[in-house]
Amino acid sequence: QPTVTKYAVEVNIKFDDYSSQTGWYIASVDGTVLVDRPPGYYSGNDTLTVVENVRLEPGEYQFSALDANGDGFCCQHGIGYYLLNFNGDTLLYQQGRFEFSRNETFSIGNPPRTSNAMASSKSAPFLRGSIPSSDEPSRKRKHVDNKK
Repeated sequence: QPTVTKYAVEVNIKFDDYSSQTGWYIASVDGTVLVDRPPGYYSGNDTLTVVENVRLEPGEYQFSALDANGDGFCCQHGIGYYLLNFNGDTLLYQQGRFEFSRNETFSIGNPPRTSNAMASSKSAPFLRGSIPSSDEPSRKRKHVDNKK
């Protein structure tokens, strides 16, 4: 029986002050939940960032972030985010408010075969997410010099 390549996707979650309200899951395109972290799973991790590595076969997936309070990772109780990476490339990133849930799709593995498909490296997997890989979460603060 042939083996199927599985790719390691890194899921980063930065909580606001209420980690018990936050959850997420990854589902296949047919709706089958493959990884489930319901609200309450991370209780006691307020203001921390957790990192989990998930192994996925080539394909298209849905990532869903959940917030039981309806304010996402926002606002008066701290601002958090989710970030999905593969091999140093950003697949998905969202910060701040999203109400009770936010759903996004991403693909990993070989691109579908089409007649007008662009040539790609045979060693690099195809990645598709909601933002270009050059967009990274901003951690820099602007400082204003008021001494002038």
